[in-house]
Amino acid sequence: MHAICDGEFAGSHLCHSSEFGLAASTTTRPTDGAWLDMACGVSGSSFMASQDIAAVDTGSYTDFQNYTNCGNWTSAYASHIGLSVTPQGVTGSGMNCDEFKPLACCDSPFLEVFSGFTTATTNGNTGGRAGLHLMCATEFSGSHACHASEYERTKNTTTPPAGGAWVDYSAAVKKGNSGITATADCSAADYGRYTDFQNYTNCGNWTSAYASHLGVAIIPEEITGSGQNCDEFKPVACCE
Repeated sequence: MHAICDGEFAGSHLCHSSEFGLAASTTTRPTDGAWLDMACGVSGSSFMASQDIAAVDTGSYTDFQNYTNCGNWTSAYASHIGLSVTPQGVTGSGMNCDEFKPLACCDSPFLEVFSGFTTATTNGNTGGRAGLHLMCATEFSGSHACHASEYERTKNTTTPPAGGAWVDYSAAVKKGNSGITATADCSAADYGRYTDFQNYTNCGNWTSAYASHLGVAIIPEEITGSGQNCDEFKPVACCE
């Protein structure tokens, strides 16, 4: 979706609903709607996805959903639904994924840059996170291993490897509650890198190659830890 926007409007990407609202566009919206992403932001205990707010502390909602984003824009089933903006507002009502619609494209500035996927591969044990960063810096000078929200904020137009590429999990400070909330499903700028030692999100901070442990990876459909066993060799997603 980002690549389609960039192809017609250089430097642009698929809008999320909050971003579109902030743009204060004077362009008449298509009667049948134009596709766009759902927005999300940090809430009290986790994160909240909404189409009804236009605020600067939001980002794209990136979880795989068949009833908000056509399975992260991989589904053309009539029974699935995507979010669209019409003259009446942002809605998912009746916006079936088999329908052909234009895209709402935005060029809001962002700092994050996608460097590429390494040609070298690794299992979940790089001797620690520094080893993961070193793989990126070796192939893309000045880069480091992306975390999930950072990767999504780059508005990357490169299709991820079918077998996935390793990324770190993301986390933010809870609003109105103590502690942090960790996710791979929201690209709001509040989210940074999750650095706790976990055998089921980051292969024990990238020190484990056990098949029973899991790491987070970006695949064409989403960022996921499901089935991403730490004994698997994958490239690394690199950002700067």
